Amino acid sequence: MRFGGDYAYGWMVLDRPWAGGHAFTHAGSNGMNFAVVWMAPAKDFAALVMTNQGGGETANACDAAVSALILRVVKGK
Repeated sequence: MRFGGDYAYGWMVLDRPWAGGHAFTHAGSNGMNFAVVWMAPAKDFAALVMTNQGGGETANACDAAVSALILRVVKGK
């Protein structure tokens, strides 16, 4: 975070217990595709979920998938 706060060059910077500190996230769509990524440097972990569909419930589905990855890999559930 160059200037402090929770935003850095298109990335949200958040403190998350599962991340062991800072977690970085970014999501976006061009209308035809959607992607979401979470990174936890302290855990040496990153997860990227993307699809070749945009709009509708796509963002919610990708969020659910990346949340499941975080639960399984980082939290061991």
